[in-house]
Amino acid sequence: MPLSEVIKEKSTPSPFKESVGAYLGHFSQALQIKDMSQERLNQYADKVVRIIDRNNKIADLLESQGPDGYKQIVGEEIKMKGDAKLGFVYCIDGRIPTIFLAGRFANVWEEPAGLITLKNAEDGGKLPKSTLLQQALHEVAREKRDVLEIFFAHTSTIEGKNTCGYMNKLQKDGDLPEGTTDLTAENLRQYEEEYIPAVTKFYNRKRVKENMEPLSRVGISAVYETDRMGIVLNYGEGENQFSTSNYINENREALEYYVSEHLGTFGGMSKDFTEPEQFIRLSTRLLELTKFMMGNKKFSEQIDYYLARNYSDLSPSQIQALRFTLFRTSALQYLTGLSMTQSGDEHTFTHHNEDYLSISLAGKPVGRFDPKEQVFASNSSDTQTAISEVRLKLGLMDSHNAKKPYILFVSNPVRKATFEKYIETESETINQDLALDSSLYQRMVEDSVLKTRIKDGDLVVVPVLVDQNTGEILHVPDFTDAI
Repeated sequence: MPLSEVIKEKSTPSPFKESVGAYLGHFSQALQIKDMSQERLNQYADKVVRIIDRNNKIADLLESQGPDGYKQIVGEEIKMKGDAKLGFVYCIDGRIPTIFLAGRFANVWEEPAGLITLKNAEDGGKLPKSTLLQQALHEVAREKRDVLEIFFAHTSTIEGKNTCGYMNKLQKDGDLPEGTTDLTAENLRQYEEEYIPAVTKFYNRKRVKENMEPLSRVGISAVYETDRMGIVLNYGEGENQFSTSNYINENREALEYYVSEHLGTFGGMSKDFTEPEQFIRLSTRLLELTKFMMGNKKFSEQIDYYLARNYSDLSPSQIQALRFTLFRTSALQYLTGLSMTQSGDEHTFTHHNEDYLSISLAGKPVGRFDPKEQVFASNSSDTQTAISEVRLKLGLMDSHNAKKPYILFVSNPVRKATFEKYIETESETINQDLALDSSLYQRMVEDSVLKTRIKDGDLVVVPVLVDQNTGEILHVPDFTDAI
């Protein structure tokens, strides 16, 4: 569908207005929310519907086909990425927008500080606690493909310090080694010494069963710059450190000479890159600039030399996936001008400004493709972990005075075709998904801390079923009878 038609179609009255209004009325009564006037209820509903409508507008764009469609762009990006399965592990921090960093060419796992929950293995080691993450790694092995997981710590290059709320909490609680001063370096150390070895051992065990040679490692650590949206490799290693921000700044003038006529000057999209209406235009230019830099020796030689010197233990397909990631990130920084961000420069994702939250036990939480507003999204290994993560998120939103009420989406991904068949024929196939969503929802609203926030009117919990492919919100089920 052409972009103009998508925008026009999504400008019509929201199909969710009535169902969200009815649900919130039941929610207010069931939880006995204080001072809930009809006017206030309408304000709650407006905020929920606004988020849903923007989410679904982007979902439509993700499915657009044809020469100007996003699906063709994704196909080209996946070809450039190569055969290795690419995954990103990073913090729930809303300043790390999935749609910009990972697009649709990488799978994403979000937990506080990117420290995936591990559990004890029978051999005395560690393995991912989440069965969902385990299954994903097993599937890659069954496909006889290599995998590269990039574990991202994050920091502010402008402020010159780690701004991860969870790492700061660990330090405050005395859960980091005594004398820790650089939280970013400590975050990376934990990845390298505990998390990457655990995931590597777990994946290789299955890989060997598929009669394949084990990989030296399935992951690397890196740093994501929240203000410049850049990637840093070998953080803190002096001259051996590589920064996509520095790479673009060094090559800015040469790039403008070659591409400005067709793709625009440096920072040409700095004012509108977060607007949904510009999503296809940005994505098209990202594809073309990435392709140009990867194929032009003048711009590819520096990165290729660096990777050969520093990552010789990775397989060729892992190197290709990492290579593509660096070039695509660099292309984004050129188009948006973010590599030159200075103190005082601001954009939507410069500072904490999370507008809503989402949680899921089955992956793919709401908001992962939102280019406009920050979202505290996370994949949780179990219900208690989910509750703890929501509590953490609420505290962070309080700290930067986010606008209340806070909206928490409790989501479960389903196949859209299966859901539509369920609606049409009242099939039983969707009931398991509804039950999972209902169970997590009920535990959320019954938690003593969250329930107090709900009763005070600070927090609204909205259960949703989402299309596992595009993130489209398909349904707002009403579980309030079970509260």
